[in-house]
Amino acid sequence: MRVQSIEVYAVQVPIKRVSVFTRARRTHASRTIVVLRTKDGLTGFGETRGIDAARIIRDRFAPLILDQPDDNIEHIRDRCIPRIVDFGYPEQLVDRGAFAAIDMALWDIHGKRAGLPLFKLLGGAVRPRAEFVAYEYTVDPGDQHRERDIPALMADKAAAAIEETGSRYFEFKIGVHSVDCDIATTAAIRTRLGDGVRIGVDANMAFDYEDARRFLSGTAALDLWNIEEPVAPLAEMDRLARDFRVPVSSHCVDLDALRSYPGITGVVGDPHGAGGMLPMRDFIERTAAMNRQFWFRSVWELGVSWAAMCHMATAFSGLQRPSQSLFNLIEDDLVEETSWSLKDGAVVVSDAPGLGVTLDRRSLEIYKLS
Repeated sequence: MRVQSIEVYAVQVPIKRVSVFTRARRTHASRTIVVLRTKDGLTGFGETRGIDAARIIRDRFAPLILDQPDDNIEHIRDRCIPRIVDFGYPEQLVDRGAFAAIDMALWDIHGKRAGLPLFKLLGGAVRPRAEFVAYEYTVDPGDQHRERDIPALMADKAAAAIEETGSRYFEFKIGVHSVDCDIATTAAIRTRLGDGVRIGVDANMAFDYEDARRFLSGTAALDLWNIEEPVAPLAEMDRLARDFRVPVSSHCVDLDALRSYPGITGVVGDPHGAGGMLPMRDFIERTAAMNRQFWFRSVWELGVSWAAMCHMATAFSGLQRPSQSLFNLIEDDLVEETSWSLKDGAVVVSDAPGLGVTLDRRSLEIYKLS
């Protein structure tokens, strides 16, 4: 069968509370939603990060997709984006992220036509549940709390996140307040959560090398599970990992570059970044072959992308630890189904065909920008 039509929407959905880190202050989830229809009457849903992808899909990809065979994703991908990204053309990375929404919608159609859930089309379940961490942002400086009060406030947020999600893993943002505050906050969270919960921190490259050393020295007895991007240079991340014997992760997806830095043991990737689910699986497997762990970073997924993320987390063996999750912080997920929230730290994906979600058209009308 062939693609008959494509609808593209840029949306902004409020989040439940302001989320602050060193690079931004989030009040909304900004996403692009795709609806593909085929000539035999099937509908597939797709989603990717940001709203700029809507223009790329609408203006450039849509004319290349219409009337193409929907059962040949590789053929459609080759019409839209190059197989190999040329680092001299960084816009190709943006195009690849935009195409991820098309890829997702086509897989949704494949599953519906076959009568199978997506995880079975991706190779079958390698684990019974898609596991995720409880995740929190730091206290908003705009709330004008005294810095000495922040550790207790963050300990409260950590306890609430663990209670809400049922996860036994907690990650949170650091680097917005002083190093001393971050050390005290990590200690307060460890005390509140106890030894039964693993704790990770995400600095978003906020520290210089000396401040990173000071933070890791101050938290050495707190059994950090991971620190994500404490500094910008890969060489400094590697040195910190070796000196403090703490797991360090990076967003760097250039595996050739990472070969020189064995101390960086985790790669944290965007679930849309490879431009499709099979390219994502291939990348994860290559990462595992380098003895690195891989997990998904959350980029404010709404319900369609979240469902895809859960299917991948169920089917991809290379995902060796729980991924990040912000799904519980979204005000409206734009899907009709209600069974996708975290329970006991995980999502059990249903056997419904395809992604297993239906776009809520009333919510879409409320939040669409174009």
